[in-house]
Amino acid sequence: MHFCPATGRPIELGERMVGQTILGRFRIDAVLGGSSIGGVFRAEDTQTGQMVALKMLHPSLGRNTELAEPYMADVRVYAGLAHPNVGRVILVDRDESGAPVVVREYLRGPTLEQVMLTHAGGMPHPGAVRLLTGLLGGLDAIHGAGIYNGDLTPRDIFVVQGENGEAVVKIAEIGERHIKSALSPEEAEKPQDRPYQAPEQIRDGKTEPGTDIFACGVMFYRLLTGRLPYPEGIPPRPEKIPAFEDISLINKDVPKAFDYTVRRALALFPRDRFKTPAMMADAIKSFMPPDTIRFSDAAPNYTDEGGTASHAAIEDGGAPPQAVQVPFDEQSLPVSTDDRSASGQEPAVQLAPVVQPAPVVQPAPVVQPAPVVQPAPVVQPAPSCSPLQRPPCSPVLRHRCPRCPRRHPNCGAPEGNG
Repeated sequence: MHFCPATGRPIELGERMVGQTILGRFRIDAVLGGSSIGGVFRAEDTQTGQMVALKMLHPSLGRNTELAEPYMADVRVYAGLAHPNVGRVILVDRDESGAPVVVREYLRGPTLEQVMLTHAGGMPHPGAVRLLTGLLGGLDAIHGAGIYNGDLTPRDIFVVQGENGEAVVKIAEIGERHIKSALSPEEAEKPQDRPYQAPEQIRDGKTEPGTDIFACGVMFYRLLTGRLPYPEGIPPRPEKIPAFEDISLINKDVPKAFDYTVRRALALFPRDRFKTPAMMADAIKSFMPPDTIRFSDAAPNYTDEGGTASHAAIEDGGAPPQAVQVPFDEQSLPVSTDDRSASGQEPAVQLAPVVQPAPVVQPAPVVQPAPVVQPAPVVQPAPSCSPLQRPPCSPVLRHRCPRCPRRHPNCGAPEGNG
C-alpha cells in the first residue's frame, strides 16, 4: 500500500519503490522524480532487458474515476500514435493497488529546458527553427488524434540523438491536466511553469488546444532570445498587460517575420492564435535550414549520467529559471465591444483592420474659365418732361412738345394752330 500506517494519508512514492517489480515485469532501479501525486522511475523490462521510464500515479488518485479515467483515456490515444516527435508508450495499466501506470521508452537526452539553459543568450535561429518545427509536428499529430496536452512546458519535451547524430525532439508527457485538477492551488502551482501558461489557463483554469500553441510561442521566444516574454506569467485579470520586446530587436540575426509568428502564438485569446500547430509551422517553414541540427550543437554539455535529470516529469515546484527582465512599455488590454461575457465565452480581441492600398486618384479635368460676360448696356430711362424744362412751343410743331409726344394745351399758343 502507498499510505502512511499511522495517519492513513498518502505518502510520496520515492526511494522505497527501488527494487520493487511493477506489473510483474518492470523492476525499478532508480527514482527520476516524485511528488505527492506520484513518481517517475527508471526500470528494466525483465522480458526484453530494455530500460524504460515508468510513471506511477498515487493509488488515491487512481480510485477517483473522474480524474483517472480521462487521464488514462488520453494516454491510450497517445500510445496509439506513431510519430517521430512523439515518445513511444509501451504499456498503460494499473497495478494491484489500482494505481495508474504508464510505461514509455526511456529517452536519453536533455529536456528542452536544459537545452535553453545551455543557450542562455539565445540559440542561432536555424537550430531553433528545426527544434520548434519538430515540436509542432509532434503536437499536430497529438491534436489530430483529438487530444492535447494543456499543460505543456519545456520539461515535458526531450531532445535526443537520432540515428545520424541529429537532434530529435520528443514530446513525452500527456494528460496531466486531468490530474492537476485534483490538487490544491499550492500543490498544482509550480512557479517555473507559470510563464508558459496561457491567460485562460491562469484566469479560469481552462485549457484547450490553443493553450498548447501559447506554450510553443513562449518556448520559441526563449529559444531565440534566452528570455521569457512574461517572466512572472500573465496576471489573472490585468487592466493592462506588459508588451514584450520583439525578438528581432533582441537578436539582430532573427528575421522580422518571427516577430509576427510569436505575437500571434501569444495572442491573449485562443481564437486569435494559430488554429493548429501545423499552421504555426507553416509560418516559419521558409526559414528551415537545409541541414539538420547536430545533437552535439543543441546539447554540447549533455552527459548521460543515468538520466536522473531527464525524466522528472512529476516533481516538486522549485524556483523558476533565471530570466532577464525585459524593459517594456504598457499597453491597454484590448476590450471587445462584442458583449458575450454572460455566455461565458471569451470576448474577441479587436484586431487592427487590414489597411487597403489607397485607390489611384485620377486628376480632375481642367476647368475652362467661363467666358467673360459683357455687362448689358445701361438703358437710360426716357427723359421726362417737366414744366420747368419745356421750351416754348413752336408754331411748326402745332403745339406738340419738341421733346415728347404730348400736347401742351397750356402753352399759350392759339387753339387754331393745333
